[in-house]
Amino acid sequence: MISFKKRSLATRCVSLLLACTAGVTGHAATVTWDASLIGAWENPLNWDNDLGPADGDSAVIISGAPNFTTGTSVSLNAIRVLGGTLNFSGGIFNSTNNSSYDSNVDGTVNHTGTTATINELEIGRTAGGNGLYYLSGGSLKVSRGLNGYSLYLGGNKTATAAGTGALEITGGSFSTRSSVKLGDGTVAGTGMFTVLGSVISEISIAKVTGDTDGTWVQNAGSTLKVGIDIAGVRKIFIKDSSTATTGTSATFAAGSLLDVGYYNGGWGAGSGGGTWTVMEVENGDIINNGLAFSPGVNTSIWSFSIDNSGANGLLKVTATGTVPTTNIIWDGSTDSTWATATNWATDIAPASTDYAYITYGTPTISAGTTVNFRGLRFRGGTLTVSGGTFSASALSSAESHVDATFLQTGGALNINELEIGRTVGKTGSCSVTGGAFVIGRGLDGNSLYLG
Repeated sequence: MISFKKRSLATRCVSLLLACTAGVTGHAATVTWDASLIGAWENPLNWDNDLGPADGDSAVIISGAPNFTTGTSVSLNAIRVLGGTLNFSGGIFNSTNNSSYDSNVDGTVNHTGTTATINELEIGRTAGGNGLYYLSGGSLKVSRGLNGYSLYLGGNKTATAAGTGALEITGGSFSTRSSVKLGDGTVAGTGMFTVLGSVISEISIAKVTGDTDGTWVQNAGSTLKVGIDIAGVRKIFIKDSSTATTGTSATFAAGSLLDVGYYNGGWGAGSGGGTWTVMEVENGDIINNGLAFSPGVNTSIWSFSIDNSGANGLLKVTATGTVPTTNIIWDGSTDSTWATATNWATDIAPASTDYAYITYGTPTISAGTTVNFRGLRFRGGTLTVSGGTFSASALSSAESHVDATFLQTGGALNINELEIGRTVGKTGSCSVTGGAFVIGRGLDGNSLYLG
């Protein structure tokens, strides 16, 4: 167990004196989070100088989980997330005070509501680093660039070793001043840029202050991941400068990867398929030197195409044919028993190729009942397993969602990757007080997502 001791008065005076001296001489300070009181960014005692980062300082997070919330405002030279988790939920965050500073993430950032403007941003680019940035709300602007790039995902910064970096966007807005680079062409180290769904308000490359040509460079082993929801997906727009009609491009190296699938209700569009634009290059081409689907993409359903025939280059994904799934909808018209066929809209309970779709009611699984279906789409009501065998694992690539109340008091449950309360605007909970609860598979390395 970690315990934090109150600093002595002498230590505090020394810290104050050093901070004042830094202010007088004009030298920027590096202030490190030490979480003495755990939680709030704005509490000065959570920082090693007992004052917190001032305008023009660099803030460093090595461990812990600072919360940057509504009402908080800073203007830093840089933010260095070297470990731990930084939570942005509100307020105004700027790390643009000095244009020569870059910021880096080799820990985790959860960005749900803050307006953040950052100079050049590097995620997982240090030797052995692993950076994760999740943007689900608010605004992230990368307002400058280093060597022509505003955003680096993975790759090498020191030429000694490489790191891995990922940016996942499910909501809010993302924009940069200049280009984006995934991975590195000379050493190991990869990046993943993920766009999930249509509720994202904007993804624009080379839009922020300045007037430059945007480019996208994706190296071998790095991945562009796209999730199609019921309304489609927000495309990545790579902007051209206003002074010329050439210079923009997107380049996919041999061995670069494209991962695509349905997301967050996209199964509703799955029966008919469709075509969606995932990237558009204004007044420029998409250069394909060997882009390929990631392992696990169902190529009997999905294909991609690159169209440079018009003014703007387009990368599109297509789902063709009929996806062999059926959404079996609970209506509870007879009783609360799952196995009663007339409780389902089709008068047939979910089978191995089906998703069980529940928006209300109180379906139950009790002793003596065995069910096995493709996946669970649980949006409302209360589902109870008190006995029997409940399996949502008939297809290994299908995940299940719980955005309502799930209770298990007995029986055996076996489910693929499970997401609880991960749908935009939804809340989910699972309570297990008896029986066996097994999550048998994973998605992107995780079996369970909470929120």
